[in-house]
Amino acid sequence: SYWAKVAWPMLWGQVVICDRYAYDALGELMVLGGAQVARSLAAKLLLALSPRPRLKYLLDVSPAIAHRRKPDEPPEFLEAQAVIYRRMAPVWGLRTLDANGELATCADALVREVLCAYYGYRRGDVRE
Repeated sequence: SYWAKVAWPMLWGQVVICDRYAYDALGELMVLGGAQVARSLAAKLLLALSPRPRLKYLLDVSPAIAHRRKPDEPPEFLEAQAVIYRRMAPVWGLRTLDANGELATCADALVREVLCAYYGYRRGDVRE
């Protein structure tokens, strides 16, 4: 589905923003199945075959705040997820942004950075 919903529109010059992506899927699988999931053939294929994003972020939030925002998620799952995401962010090349404060503040910083990169790329100032 990444090719249909991400790669195809990108090929036509559209901007595609994914709230969740292959890294999120792998992170959740690692919580459920252990760290070895990241080394599995399925994980390697998922990352190899998924379209490459220009910008990749981890919105880092403490498990306590995540639980307040998503009370249906078990706290143990959120804690394990935070550990895995923080460990894997540098491996996957994700830029970490602090999302513990007001969501609007984090969103403003993210939108500003993305728009600057987008307009710089369109002008030819930024190289992939």
